[in-house]
Amino acid sequence: MTVKLYAMTCGRLVGRLKDMIEGEDGQVALPIPSYLIEHPKGRAVFDTGMHPQCRTDAAGRLGERVARIFGFEHFGADDDVKSRLESIDRDPGKIDFIVNSHLHFDHAGGNELVPNATMVVQKREWEAAQDP
Repeated sequence: MTVKLYAMTCGRLVGRLKDMIEGEDGQVALPIPSYLIEHPKGRAVFDTGMHPQCRTDAAGRLGERVARIFGFEHFGADDDVKSRLESIDRDPGKIDFIVNSHLHFDHAGGNELVPNATMVVQKREWEAAQDP
């Protein structure tokens, strides 16, 4: 049995370093990882990064508060999961599964760019996402 793993960086999200490391100042550009797993039983994408709308209208996509907290200047035109998959000659429409670690916008924002996949997520995470 052969399994292949492809690591993809789907842009970077800019935030305040002090929110991640106590006592630090300045900005940090965090890579947004996504992985393609090719297995004999199918293809899965683990996390799908951010939605392309974050480039042009983050507030419209995520709300004013999130758009103020984060910067999206390192999320280029070819950094979304669809473009990354196509860059390695993989059709996003032929992915079988999306496995989301959790449903934050930088992990599940690109789900709709992988149109035919079945989404897999922890039950507690799904229930939390449904809570108003």
